Amino acid sequence: MTTSVHPNAQAGFATGTNELYDRVRPLYPADGLSYVFSQVAKSTIPLKIVEIGAGTGMFTRALLAHSEWSPSIGTLRAIEPSGGMRDFWTKSVQDNRCTIVNGTFDDTGVEDGEAAGWVAQVQHCVEARVNGSPRFRLDVLRQGFSTPEYTSSFHPQEEKHWAHHGLATDQTVTDRALSLSYIAMLPSDEKAKVAEGIKGILERGDGKVWINKEQGTYQDPHIAHMITSRDYVYFEICYDDHYDSGIWRDYTYVCDGSRSQSSSPDYDYISYNRNQARGFEIEKAGGRLLQA
Repeated sequence: MTTSVHPNAQAGFATGTNELYDRVRPLYPADGLSYVFSQVAKSTIPLKIVEIGAGTGMFTRALLAHSEWSPSIGTLRAIEPSGGMRDFWTKSVQDNRCTIVNGTFDDTGVEDGEAAGWVAQVQHCVEARVNGSPRFRLDVLRQGFSTPEYTSSFHPQEEKHWAHHGLATDQTVTDRALSLSYIAMLPSDEKAKVAEGIKGILERGDGKVWINKEQGTYQDPHIAHMITSRDYVYFEICYDDHYDSGIWRDYTYVCDGSRSQSSSPDYDYISYNRNQARGFEIEKAGGRLLQA
């Protein structure tokens, strides 16, 4: 679908018609802006905003003047198809975090991921060359946790996540991208294109949080994932010359598909009632733990 601007809007909002529009239109209530802000995930601050249909900048200026929104904005990219309104926006919005471009709802001129800042833009740049290589964020690793081979030998995986910031420079970000296997294997001219694309992204600097601007250092946001897998302990039981194998799952002894809970896994001897209709009993007596 391609959006076209209605002829009435093109003529009515042409150059020289927008001063009146901006002066008489109602303002946005501060309480309403506070409500919208309350719905925004604070983990995404500083915010990377794309404002579609920015008009003369009334909403943009309202955000910049708002006590909650203003300090939370990293970048704001305004999209507006009317040349007259863009001209007025440029005169009325005085904030170096904000820019305006020609565009419509389905043709914003903003690249995929650009609103999310330089990190997502660099990721998009390099992953355009991924060519089927497995990537952690695509959950290729987690697919293994549901396989019979995993579930028969391991407890469900335990996961923890930590958000943290490293120190980045344009050089370290570029070098890290070029170190990726699917980038390193590219011909020299293709790698040069990747490096040039990253250079443009970092020079634009959408969402950069500076540590020391003079030294060119800024925050490098990461989420660290720790995945722990715990295997089951296999053992054999000797009881009146009968042997059975099972799985020692922390505080649970398992044999022939049945379980018995124990207050401590530190038994030297265990026994079970082989003839019990459903499963078995384990107690600190009788049978001997041969292997663990």
